[in-house]
Amino acid sequence: MRDDSLRLQDILIAADLIQQFTQGKTREDLGKDPLLQSAILHQLYLIGEAAANVSSAIKEASPNVPWKLIYGFRNYIAHEYFSLDFDIVWQTALADIPKLKSQVAEIVKRQFPRAFGHSPVSSTSSLRRSTSLLFVSILAQVAEWPDADKL
Repeated sequence: MRDDSLRLQDILIAADLIQQFTQGKTREDLGKDPLLQSAILHQLYLIGEAAANVSSAIKEASPNVPWKLIYGFRNYIAHEYFSLDFDIVWQTALADIPKLKSQVAEIVKRQFPRAFGHSPVSSTSSLRRSTSLLFVSILAQVAEWPDADKL
C-alpha cells in the first residue's frame, strides 16, 4: 500500500508533467491534438486517484486543498469521457494545477521534510529524476513478463 508521502509525490509528478505538456501550447492545440488530450487527462486522473487515497489526517491538516473536488474531477474524466468540456480541462491544467502543486509541495515540506532529500519534491530536476526512475522500474517489470516479447 502506498503511503501519503508517495501519493503526494504522485500528485507533484503529475502536476509537473501537466505543466510540461501545456508549455507553449494553446487551448486550440488541446482541441486538435488527441495525444495532448490523453496526456493531460491521464495525469489529471492520476492526481484525482492519489488525492482520493491521501489519509484523512493529511486532508484534515490541509483543508485549503479541495480534496473532494479533485477526486470529483477524476470521476468526471472517468465517467464523462466522451462529453468532456475541454475548456474546463484547459482551465484546470493552467490555473488549478500550479496552485495545487504549490499546496502539495507545502504539505510535503511540512509533513515529510526528509522524505525526498534536501528539499520537498519541488524542483523540476528531482521530479524528472523520480519520473524517470519510475518508468525504468516499470519497464524492468514488463521485460520480465512471460509475453513481454509480444508487446
